[in-house]
Amino acid sequence: MLSKLFRLKLFSWLLWASLCGWAWADQPFVLAWLGDGSQISEFTIGETLYNVHHIQDQPEHIVVLVHGYNVPREDGANQFQEVADRSYQALKKLNRSAVVVGLEWDSAAPGAQTPWRAGDAYLQKVARARVVGHKAARQLLLRLQKEFPRAKIDVMAHSLGCEVSAAALFPKIVYDDEIFQPASSSEAEAPTPGPHTFDSYDPSQALRLNCWALTGSDLDYNVWAKGQIDFDTPQSRTDLMWMTISPYVGNGFRDQVLQIRQMARGMAGGSAFPHMTESQYDSIFSRRAVFFDQRDIPQGHEFVRYFSQERLDRILAAAVYVGGTPAPSALPATGEPVSVALVRAQPKGGFVGPMPETEPTPQPPAPPAVAEPPELTELDKVLAAANRIEDLLPWLEFNNSSAQLYALWRLERILCGGSRHFADETLDQITRLLRSTPRKVWSERESSTCESVRRGYWPTEALMTKAGAPAWSR
Repeated sequence: MLSKLFRLKLFSWLLWASLCGWAWADQPFVLAWLGDGSQISEFTIGETLYNVHHIQDQPEHIVVLVHGYNVPREDGANQFQEVADRSYQALKKLNRSAVVVGLEWDSAAPGAQTPWRAGDAYLQKVARARVVGHKAARQLLLRLQKEFPRAKIDVMAHSLGCEVSAAALFPKIVYDDEIFQPASSSEAEAPTPGPHTFDSYDPSQALRLNCWALTGSDLDYNVWAKGQIDFDTPQSRTDLMWMTISPYVGNGFRDQVLQIRQMARGMAGGSAFPHMTESQYDSIFSRRAVFFDQRDIPQGHEFVRYFSQERLDRILAAAVYVGGTPAPSALPATGEPVSVALVRAQPKGGFVGPMPETEPTPQPPAPPAVAEPPELTELDKVLAAANRIEDLLPWLEFNNSSAQLYALWRLERILCGGSRHFADETLDQITRLLRSTPRKVWSERESSTCESVRRGYWPTEALMTKAGAPAWSR
């Protein structure tokens, strides 16, 4: 039963919306204002849940949009409108019901355009993004999960919004930098330098995302290894991470904003292959839980260009497929060249919370099957390939950076006994040479501790030629 005060506020809000010309049919998505993120009112939560029900009582997918740094509130709504329309169009083609929810937070920085204030303004908003994620955003996502237990939650994050979504999904993430949780009072003691955490809303509660897109990510590229993140815990689970990364070679554009960020704060996740631990790499590769997207990276870092119709079509097709199909779970053998079949895990039940209805809701008919997107098909083929060098080498030449990296991971397990050259960045460092000094790769091969590099398997000759350092130029 809604309280009288809540009904009055809701009526006032709907009246204001109608006077402003707002209509459900023209703008079928939900806006949730999270402010500074330190807390979220029950009114805002109730309003959000009500509006989702109003658009689609029991949607199959809830697409959550999270914007990045320095977005004024009115601009965020306009950008969300454009991306929401594209999301609905993509999901309509897949015959899936959905509701788009836009999470707006106080990211606008008055000093962002002033040179001597820009650095401090940005770092303050990084701290704000973490607070928003650990508290308000996490609380709202948990309530959406509880209210709509059959819906797949797909989070589409951009730029500093990736900090928000990471904090929401991983409440115990460890930060190894000098960006601390803002003090609650002026008399609070100065934080102690070193690894630290932020206070989180109900950190023991399980949160599961179906698909998590990190576009133009402003997370540190090594946040995974330093953050002590466990991808296999049921408390913080995502079935597919879709990461955009600026290309290492070729004519594709690189995100210029993230390049500037690199000078101020270090390498961003949207600029480089993610640095993880061996166990983290083994988890995401063996479960086919990550896709690296280097196609059509916007130079200007724009939210609406990262979430173009073409990219959303690909992301949401993968999200719908993953939501209805268990992922591979076999860990390929190390060393011995044996055939490794593709193993399908049994589907696990997601989090189920109490339903708002007083009577049990009948189980809806199963949605029509969706064909596996080609990007995921290619990764499944890599995982299903025999555990032989000659069967994996062709995939290193494939025109899909994700397929190349999955094949390289499998090759490393044969030649080097595991993922340690991913984890110690041997492979990423030599691949980065392709961006600026590709000829240096030839000299680095001879002294490399990595068999894949020393034997000339990686980087491939095709990549070397594309980077401007063919074999004849040695």
